Amino acid sequence: MLMSQITLKGLQIIDISNPALPTLIGSYDTAGSAYSVSIAGSYAYVADSGGGLVIIKVKMTDTDNDGIPDVDDSDDDNDGISDTDEATLGFNPINATDVWLTMMVTASVMHRSLT
Repeated sequence: MLMSQITLKGLQIIDISNPALPTLIGSYDTAGSAYSVSIAGSYAYVADSGGGLVIIKVKMTDTDNDGIPDVDDSDDDNDGISDTDEATLGFNPINATDVWLTMMVTASVMHRSLT
């Protein structure tokens, strides 16, 4: 999930798929002070005091290459577990193996303790 933010220096794109760890993934410094932003498709339209309307092409990440940008994809790593559930459980929503590996190790430990 992405969030856009305007600052005195322009536009910032922040990944908030893990709300506990927001990550700056891109920025664009405009000529003046940005005061409004709207994103439609792959473009950010920034109203800027020094540059007027600034149109910025925003590259959308598609971690699992399924044709759905991560910003619109409820399962970025295509592991069958929603990004929200993974983040809630403390897993990385763009790592397809972390949940399954943990489950396999846990199952192996449980199996050993039962025998």
